[in-house]
Amino acid sequence: MAGPGHERRLPWRALERASSSGIIAAAVAILMLAGGGPSRLCRAQAQETLPLVTEAARLRTLTPREAQRQYPIRLQGVLTYYMPELRLAFLQDSTAGVYVNILEAPPRAHTGDLVEVRGVSGAGFFAPEVEHPEIRVLGKASLPPARRFPLQDLLGGEQDSQFVEVRGIVRSARIESMLLAHRQEGVPALALVVASRRDKFKAWITGFDRNADYSSLIDSRVAIRGACGALFNEKRQLAGIQLFVSGTQQVQVEEAAHADPYTLPVLPTGNLMQFTPETLSGHRIRVQGAVTLDEPGRFLYIQDASGGVRVVSPQNEAVRIGDRVDAIGFPTAGLYAPVLEDGAFRRLGPSATRVTPVDLTNAGLTADHDAELIRIEGTLVGRSVRGDDLVLAMETNGATFTAWLNNRSSARMRSIPAGSRLNMTGVWSVVTDDFRRATSFRVLLRSAEDLGVIELPSWWNVTRVLVLLGALAIVLVLSVMWVIVLRRRVRAQTAQLRAKAEELSRSNAELEQFAYVASHDLQEPLRMVASYTQLLARRYQGHLDQDADEFIAFAVDGAKRMQNLINDLLAYSRVGTKGGELRLTDAEAALSSALVNVRAAIEESRAVVRHSPLPTVYADPVQLVQVFQNLLGNAIKFRNSLPPEIDVGCEEDPGEWTFSVRDNGIGIDRKYADRIFQVFQRLHNKKDYPGTGIGLAICKKIAERHGGRIWVSSQPGQGATFHFTIHRNGGHIR
Repeated sequence: MAGPGHERRLPWRALERASSSGIIAAAVAILMLAGGGPSRLCRAQAQETLPLVTEAARLRTLTPREAQRQYPIRLQGVLTYYMPELRLAFLQDSTAGVYVNILEAPPRAHTGDLVEVRGVSGAGFFAPEVEHPEIRVLGKASLPPARRFPLQDLLGGEQDSQFVEVRGIVRSARIESMLLAHRQEGVPALALVVASRRDKFKAWITGFDRNADYSSLIDSRVAIRGACGALFNEKRQLAGIQLFVSGTQQVQVEEAAHADPYTLPVLPTGNLMQFTPETLSGHRIRVQGAVTLDEPGRFLYIQDASGGVRVVSPQNEAVRIGDRVDAIGFPTAGLYAPVLEDGAFRRLGPSATRVTPVDLTNAGLTADHDAELIRIEGTLVGRSVRGDDLVLAMETNGATFTAWLNNRSSARMRSIPAGSRLNMTGVWSVVTDDFRRATSFRVLLRSAEDLGVIELPSWWNVTRVLVLLGALAIVLVLSVMWVIVLRRRVRAQTAQLRAKAEELSRSNAELEQFAYVASHDLQEPLRMVASYTQLLARRYQGHLDQDADEFIAFAVDGAKRMQNLINDLLAYSRVGTKGGELRLTDAEAALSSALVNVRAAIEESRAVVRHSPLPTVYADPVQLVQVFQNLLGNAIKFRNSLPPEIDVGCEEDPGEWTFSVRDNGIGIDRKYADRIFQVFQRLHNKKDYPGTGIGLAICKKIAERHGGRIWVSSQPGQGATFHFTIHRNGGHIR
């Protein structure tokens, strides 16, 4: 480092411009040619027509497109922050601060050095910067005066790269690895999380004593000076700020923290964020209560006589449910009720009084008991997996809520059938919108023991009902013919049907063709074949040779397949003619019904079905369930050796809702993407994948009835994603 004799003070005034821009441009070209060959020569030639930038403020006025033109840069200023290990440098001259992007070997320099920087302009990740810099140390200089800003002003991004001072309360102090997004290696740094009202930022301090204990800074009110750096996303959009601080001498404690936070007065949890000096000061507070839920290393819930609170803490010390703890933290507005962030706790021992859960079974779903232990009964509607949690969809008194449990401890809950009446105990959690109005409710279960089965569903389920309906298939075929006659009479007598004459004509033509085939070519032969083959099977099974038994089995199987074909043809013909009234329909409820219908296939294949929140749409609820059921059935049927994983989602597009059903199955070749939606079109033999080839044609017809369309995107071996749309305004739909 330079001695005192070499120290220079930075003249905080604008640098004089060179008298001859032509001489400067020539010199720049020569330097670039000598150092980098043809690429630098081209860059130097491109800069000959661009003016030299000698002020950081002028560089910051360039747009990203202008900065990419690589204006020649020559700046003289002080390094307000320099970390050669990360090639991180901020320079400030008399006009402004700027980021210096060092990509090659960093020069020998230090924070506080007076330097001259030559390079070219660049668009930077957020604001214009100096690229390809050549840094020459001129001597030592004092750091420039730090401009004081409220944290809220810094969050606008205008002060990026400036040497600033900001005040706040230290929330946490830890030694972390300082790693920038575009670097591969990090360096240890003292990371202070500082808050001012509802906003927070992180200060990275690289000059610190690694043997010192900085926990005493927590809850102190400090003033920190450093280079302001923006946090941004890939679209160059501001996401927050961070402060790069050269050393702890740039941190001034204005108000020391309480020596022992566990001697602070104990506040009731119900007083958090109310108008009291203790909770509105921004400082840490202290509460006590019994543990009702614990996730070590993440958070815990505690409850006292006034209510409950969530304490967010990285502390890994395990406590038991019912233990009494002493907790400290910073009160912050949560989703609904306040939470304590950056918290810590200590175990006091078993609680003297047991927390009695509030019974919400008959009280209705309310936000009054957020973060408190509750008990509630409800009916299981469905289940799904979201991340590491098993989510149960529940219904009680006409309202819905969900129950969440860690997926690792939920094996027993997977065997509980839908429709069961359950009793559960857990922590009540309220989900709100942007205006903090309650929109949904969750029960956070501690373990599988928090759930009990009150009553299993009735023996009559969807599968058994379908078996009974299958026995009436022939009756339904005859009924179709009678329906056709009735529809012709109603069409001649009803004005509403006359307005839809074209659609009914096409639909009736399909029904007439189907009725003719069913009555003249299929029904009578099928009835005789089925009857006599079943009679042969009952009478001669085991009395003839093996070939005869096999032939009879083939005949019975063929009759059953023909019955399935007639049933699917009937369903296809009824889409446009027997569809129900279009009305507001909860897509989540439709998906739940479809999941119930294919539950046997899901359990047999060990399939996992996940879904994102689904909207309420204008649709025929029965047909919407049929579409979900057909697509889920296809995803399970056309699987590979792995258990099926199915994801159902929905996106809002202009004028319509776009639903998607994605699986990890065998996939489909693109050349068959249109063919599979036609009637009787199959891509596989019936032995490997049974079916009639009508299911997707039904889905297409339902989508068209709802003013939408259906298509598939897939590659062989990579699964398939089926998309279908529903028009947002169903008033014009048939």
